[in-house]
Amino acid sequence: MSEGKARGPLQQAGDRLASLADTLTGRPHYSFPDFDQLPKVEGQPQGCIWGMFDKPGGEKDEIGSQ
Repeated sequence: MSEGKARGPLQQAGDRLASLADTLTGRPHYSFPDFDQLPKVEGQPQGCIWGMFDKPGGEKDEIGSQ
């Protein structure tokens, strides 16, 4: 896999604005890394995002983004 590129200033600003909007409306905000920056999940193919929706404190999510 190639090394992922750092997010540019416009992408970072967009992420911050989306997070702020979600906070103001009471929705949870998920920020997804670029494909090349996704962490490896043992036993799963590269690009798998299992664990992305797990809650702080160790509570496991079972339905993801459905």
